[in-house]
Amino acid sequence: MFATITTKFCTTVVPAAAMLVAVGAASVLGAGPAAAATPEAMLSSSQGTTGMVLHVVNNSNEAMTLTSASNPYGHWQERAVDIPAHTAKDVSDYSNNIEGSEIDLTYQMPDGTQIQVQGLVPLASSNSVTASSTSTHFTATGHYASGNHPTLEVDIADA
Repeated sequence: MFATITTKFCTTVVPAAAMLVAVGAASVLGAGPAAAATPEAMLSSSQGTTGMVLHVVNNSNEAMTLTSASNPYGHWQERAVDIPAHTAKDVSDYSNNIEGSEIDLTYQMPDGTQIQVQGLVPLASSNSVTASSTSTHFTATGHYASGNHPTLEVDIADA
């Protein structure tokens, strides 16, 4: 027996035995009941559906040049781009992998400072967003933002 799960990002057909995983993943998107514990033996790498929006805000007086972007478990929906000063850009993805969703970005400032950003929306634990700067000239902070599915925000500013 199979069940179909439809979210904003895609439709997934899963075995009924994996329905708990699919419903838990839909919960991450706000589309279903709270996730239930599922034995690892029941999981395959193609079950589950999740995604995130990573809202990157450049409040600094300098442009941020994208030097690397990684999405190891999913597919880009909105790709990362360079971000001019005093501008915000959304980066988003969706994933059918039981690991959940992950976005890793690295930006470079004109003075050589590296800004590293990571957004995680795992199916088995809490969502998180981290940001760091390699110098004291810029601050990088991450926090949750409002949205209809996991929305994580990163603010970059002059120190």
